[in-house]
Amino acid sequence: MEPVKQIDPTAFKRLGRKGKRTRNKHWRSSSDDESSDSSGSSNDSSSSDTSSSSKSARADETSTSDSDNGDSPSGTSTSRTSGCHSQRSRSPRRRGHKSKRSTRKSDRKKRKAHRRMTLEPIPPTKHDGSADFKAFHLFTIEGTAYVKDGRVPSKKRAFILARFLTGKAEGFYIHEVLRDPYKWRLCEFFRELYKYCFPVNFRIEQRRKLQSCYQTDRTVRDYIYELDALWNMIGETDERTKVHKLWSGLRKEIQHDLRREKLDPEISSLREVIASALQTTTSRRYRW
Repeated sequence: MEPVKQIDPTAFKRLGRKGKRTRNKHWRSSSDDESSDSSGSSNDSSSSDTSSSSKSARADETSTSDSDNGDSPSGTSTSRTSGCHSQRSRSPRRRGHKSKRSTRKSDRKKRKAHRRMTLEPIPPTKHDGSADFKAFHLFTIEGTAYVKDGRVPSKKRAFILARFLTGKAEGFYIHEVLRDPYKWRLCEFFRELYKYCFPVNFRIEQRRKLQSCYQTDRTVRDYIYELDALWNMIGETDERTKVHKLWSGLRKEIQHDLRREKLDPEISSLREVIASALQTTTSRRYRW
């Protein structure tokens, strides 16, 4: 039999170190392989991106060269066509907006044209300054309508109406208004013209006529017309005073009918009394 050899204990330590070295080498190689794979994929992707970008750049160059050479039918680049397309897509909105504004303006002009008068203002009847209240009242109404329909400025209205004054009224304009005609306003002009043309005791006489004014044999409508003219001459504005005068001047049977209608001169309005008085005359067949 052969003798048994003794085993060196350091050999086990060397084998352990070799195993560790081989393991470390294997781990490093695997990690290097993974990194190489990832770098290769990234390189592939970057190369694909660069190839695609180079292809797109070549396509753009070819398109621009074709457009420069006149080969494309539109003769413009893709960017220009896209810009034009965006402008065209926006242009209908702007045009539509402008058309709406124009239609609104035209509608306003049409409305203003309809509001304007197609007839010329009617000139008032000339006033000679006589102490006739009906003629004076007619001149004030017609003169006011004339200057308003003619759209005369307020400071020029007295100057325009001076063309329709004669006699005593013309003298008033020469002596009082002609110094500064643009200072006079219409209400002041009519008030001073009334004072100049009518006597001082004119209102006192009209008040006396008002006190002695009754219906008697006249119709209710004629009686109301006379009262209204006297009230305008005097300048009476109190409604309760007008109701008392109208009530007291009516005939007794009409006053009785108004009482039956539950009207009272202390409470009822002037419009109610006039309407009831006219209705009672038609129902009872009073003289109309």
